[in-house]
Amino acid sequence: MALIGKIREKSWLLLIVVGGAIVVFIFTSGGPNFGGGVEEEYGIGLMYGEKLDRDGYNSKLDEAREVAKTNAARSGQPVQEVNEDLVWSQFVEESLLEKEYEALGIHVSEDEFDAFLYARNGFDPLPDLKNNFKDAAGNFDPKALENQINQLKSDDSKDAKKAWEQTKDYYMDMRRRQKYFDIVAQGMYVTNLEAKQQYMAENEMKAVKYVVMNYNTVKEESIDMSEKALRAFYKKHKSNSKYKNRRSERLIRWADIKVLPSAKDSAEFERKLENLVKGFKNTKNDSLFTVRNAGPNPLPYASLAGFRPEGSENQMATQGFTYPADMDSVFKNAEVGDVIGPYEQAGGKRVAKVISKGPLYSVRHILISGAREDSVAVAKAKKTTDSLMPLITSANFEEYVTEFSDDQPSVAKGGKYENFLSKEMVPEFEEFAKEKAIGTIGYVQTQFGYHIIEVLDRQEDVVPSLAVVQRTLTPSMETINNAETSAYELLDDMYTKMSSVKGKYAKVVKFDTLAKREGMIVRTMTIAENEPKVSGGFSNEFAENELLRLAFEEGAEVGDLVQSPIKDGDRWVVAALADIKVKGETTFENARSMVEAEYVKEMKYRRLYQKMIGKTLSELEQQENLFAQTGEVVLGKSNLGPGAREPQVVGALFSGLKPGSLSQPLKGNAGVYVVKVEELKNAPETTDFSVQKNQMLATRRGQVQSAAMNALKDMAEIIDNRRFYEINIRK
Repeated sequence: MALIGKIREKSWLLLIVVGGAIVVFIFTSGGPNFGGGVEEEYGIGLMYGEKLDRDGYNSKLDEAREVAKTNAARSGQPVQEVNEDLVWSQFVEESLLEKEYEALGIHVSEDEFDAFLYARNGFDPLPDLKNNFKDAAGNFDPKALENQINQLKSDDSKDAKKAWEQTKDYYMDMRRRQKYFDIVAQGMYVTNLEAKQQYMAENEMKAVKYVVMNYNTVKEESIDMSEKALRAFYKKHKSNSKYKNRRSERLIRWADIKVLPSAKDSAEFERKLENLVKGFKNTKNDSLFTVRNAGPNPLPYASLAGFRPEGSENQMATQGFTYPADMDSVFKNAEVGDVIGPYEQAGGKRVAKVISKGPLYSVRHILISGAREDSVAVAKAKKTTDSLMPLITSANFEEYVTEFSDDQPSVAKGGKYENFLSKEMVPEFEEFAKEKAIGTIGYVQTQFGYHIIEVLDRQEDVVPSLAVVQRTLTPSMETINNAETSAYELLDDMYTKMSSVKGKYAKVVKFDTLAKREGMIVRTMTIAENEPKVSGGFSNEFAENELLRLAFEEGAEVGDLVQSPIKDGDRWVVAALADIKVKGETTFENARSMVEAEYVKEMKYRRLYQKMIGKTLSELEQQENLFAQTGEVVLGKSNLGPGAREPQVVGALFSGLKPGSLSQPLKGNAGVYVVKVEELKNAPETTDFSVQKNQMLATRRGQVQSAAMNALKDMAEIIDNRRFYEINIRK
């Protein structure tokens, strides 16, 4: 197989990632003005404040789509939709690395490329090439690889030239990446002090005894949750970095009205099902009746195929020829002409008519493979079969299956194929199972070779073949129109009542109140400004775009409502812009949910602190009905007992608390702790911290690629403007 074939087998042409897939990267300069008009500020996105190359990105999308088509054609499967976000991510990554290569002067010469490819001059064989080009001993065979490449190079066809260019670009880029990250890795180091600290964190241990009062012992209803108290807490702590917005984003509050069938729709649906049953019973032409009543999603008419219970391991079950497993006895005991149903299956209701009953066959076989078109293989298989036939009996059949059968999937089952239907096996195989007496051992030739077969069982007239009609309960047009009217009336009511509310955030509270009053569930959606993506399982781009416009169009303010209800599949959506967050800044409203959580925790801590301060462990056990626990803690694990990760508490224990000392009440994640240090177990004396140093260095170098890429993206301040560009929010 040509080298490009090896590559395509692994779908390398789909994506560019280290050890991943190939895409041709073309960086062209399109200029800021495509087709004239106003100068674009953002284009499809920014990197280091400069517009990213739209033509380059589109080229990668085109390449990915071409590869998807090629892979679909080779596999016989439908064309897979290209993940545009993944292509974008790789495009950005490559754009960043290109700048790094240029700045550092990283390039790969032809000699270096050959050495890298063929594992010469100290290079190890590349894993993908090593697996595909082996000698008789299973070792990497560079000569075989070279022959394939020379064959590819000598082919003058356009496809072959493109294949080699893509292959070379892929491995060139792989080597450049390797060199770049090797340089970065060389900058990783661990100091002796860091290694010593790690050693101490792993080996110095304190035996402790402690009690904990859980926060849930304080009822939240007893805490002052007034606006004044929350704002005072925020004012005192707002300089804390955790309250700062880590990125610019918009919050949307939204709710939906599901368009569901009404009681009238359900009654009409049941009436139509009754008519289907009557029609099936009276019709003289089952096939025509099925076609006429099939609806938008017709089921297969199975005049010859048998139906199995769901979950059966057979070919036909995967093609839709099934009925519910809990109705197995009903279908198997039904007579030809019986109408069964309505019954529920596949999200709808079905009515079925038994049009015939067929047999089930069970055999076991030994396959001696030999394709018919290969006369030498056929002769060899026939000779083997003839030599085995006199030796095989029912008693030793399974032994010969294990030793001789080439049908590996059936070997583990003793060669058995049980309960198969007509048409599920090749004709010669089925004919033997159908005609021969139970217990007969013989052989037949098929396209696969010679089958030595023993007939195990045959059940006549047990498998139903069915004519099936399915109906799905859906809302009527009247119901759909009523839901639309309700959605518009609700939004109109929201506009009226929210307009009289003072304060932007108060409007959002009013939105929540009005939606909940209608029995709706209100959800929050967060959309990042520099990477806009809509969550919530929306089914169409129009709905997503309307939400993006609500959040980001010029002049958007907290408390704004969508202009009209948004249709999304079987629901109508109403939404309000709930918050605008600017990176690095904060407001009380931005941080409110975090402030509330921290405030409640702090208030509970203070109450528990007052209960615990100045008391011994014994007093706390007796007075507060607590149970003292023991454990051994090390700084490096930050655990107080199994599953109790309490880094702040453990840190306090290692900040000078001596053996015999009792701590002040300490604020933890789960509750408030009072801890007594029983014993200090010092780490063994050593001056050799090389183990820790090597482990830490290996960890850092192992993370170098992801860490470096994340750092580059942070410095470059990547802005993904594709979605905004499409809907003309930001150009």
